[in-house]
Amino acid sequence: MKRRAFVTSGKLSALLLVCGVTFAAGDRWETLFDGKTLNGWIVRSGQATYKVENGVIGGTTATEGANTFLCTKRDYASFELLLEVKCDPGLNSGVQVRSHAYEKDTPQASNPKRIRPADTVYGYQVEISANGNAGRIWDEARHTRWHDPEPSDEAKKAYRPGQWNKYRIVAQGDRIRTWINGTAIADIRDSEDASGLIGLQVHRIKPGTGPYQVRWRNIRLRELPTESAADVKIFSGEPRLLIVHGYSTSAHWWAFLQHKIDRYMGGPDKRVVEVRLVNKGGTPIARWMNIDTGEPSPAWKQMFTPAIRAERGKRPVIVLAQQSLQGVYGERTAGIRNKEDRERIERGADVIEQYGKRIVDDGAAAAIIAMHIYKITMEPEIGNERLALAELMRRKPSGIFAGPDVWTPTSKQHPLAFDTDRVHPNYIGAEIMAHYWFKSLLEREGLEVPDWSRHEMENAIKNKPLGLTRTREAFQGLLEKWHITSHRPSSASNRGGAPSGGGRRVPQRVLDCYDKDRDGRLSEAERAEFMRARRQRR
Repeated sequence: MKRRAFVTSGKLSALLLVCGVTFAAGDRWETLFDGKTLNGWIVRSGQATYKVENGVIGGTTATEGANTFLCTKRDYASFELLLEVKCDPGLNSGVQVRSHAYEKDTPQASNPKRIRPADTVYGYQVEISANGNAGRIWDEARHTRWHDPEPSDEAKKAYRPGQWNKYRIVAQGDRIRTWINGTAIADIRDSEDASGLIGLQVHRIKPGTGPYQVRWRNIRLRELPTESAADVKIFSGEPRLLIVHGYSTSAHWWAFLQHKIDRYMGGPDKRVVEVRLVNKGGTPIARWMNIDTGEPSPAWKQMFTPAIRAERGKRPVIVLAQQSLQGVYGERTAGIRNKEDRERIERGADVIEQYGKRIVDDGAAAAIIAMHIYKITMEPEIGNERLALAELMRRKPSGIFAGPDVWTPTSKQHPLAFDTDRVHPNYIGAEIMAHYWFKSLLEREGLEVPDWSRHEMENAIKNKPLGLTRTREAFQGLLEKWHITSHRPSSASNRGGAPSGGGRRVPQRVLDCYDKDRDGRLSEAERAEFMRARRQRR
């Protein structure tokens, strides 16, 4: 998508850049409510009443009928909507976006036994309430569930009960975001509805309660160019955060990628695209989440989700996931046997999709996923993981894209590109992985790949400038040389390992053999087994 320059006040320019949206000069705001009449609106569904007084739309509850909606007569696709709302504390309400009205009596999707009458409004609803859910996105009269996770404590405090509250809603492509009084609340991707009406809800109340009122004013909208996850550009010159997610094989290549992006975009002093590592040893997809229920692991909730959500309203997050299906098929060594192994290929595609969707649901603009590097102890199963990713791409999932094939180039440089354990990449391997990721990201945006990136990789393979073994000192030296700050919870280990119960670093090759519960550390029993095996070898 081509981005156009704009001329506006400095404060507005900064605000729009922070929110990751750019507009041309002259983009026109449309006043949806003229302050005097309900021209352009129509009442649907229930029996609540709407009246204009002193430049305010007042909606008054009714105890009969269903929820009532004051709806625009036309549909809107991608837009920014601003309004102010004041709701009596005893009532909850909502703003419908990209919504519709049933043309005939229709079974509700989440409960087919319940028949929704014709003219019932359904779809995305931005919540108005004093119960902590204000600003969240509910699926009204259809799936009847929240689209977004529970907001933070800070976000819950944004809504001011009984006062005027400023709502901001941005729907662009398959993404919908909400703010209340300047605080970011929800950020979802969902492609079910690309356009639809805007509606102001008055919720029905129980007999013997009320009447209550909800009031709206200053309702205005501007339409935006449609932008999907595929349109989120990394090399646009705007602030971006790339989160590298995986486990021990991703311990170093993220820094090599940061170096390449910095060089491409003018140097670290002009850095607008940050690459950050969020990983944990011994954690393929099956350790990051429950592959049956989709429930994220404690590590995901403690490390991954906060890293994404901290960027709400600041800059888009794109996750670069270097992942594996180890553990998906029972034993860790079990995997896809060949291209005819359709059951496991489809199961793998399901798991990768669930993983990618969880990332997008957490608020990432996109998840770009690549599978494992060459692993001599688990071939051909590791290489065949690419078949599951290819199967997923045929489904065209929303917000999920395929990353580079790093298995082929690392297989051609085995064991040269691997540490002494012959499993984890050394700095040659990290250079190879970073080059193919860099190449893939540029080509995704139709950009030419500079020759110097390939030359850096070829030089690493030929001259081995950092040797064949990873060391903490060498990596720290690179970070300092490239002006990169590591945001990891702990410093990079000597060999991508994790702390033992006594605080010492455990080599990753030891974890691979003895960390049975795959929690990234050795328990007392696991450590005892390792020590017994060590004594026997001696």
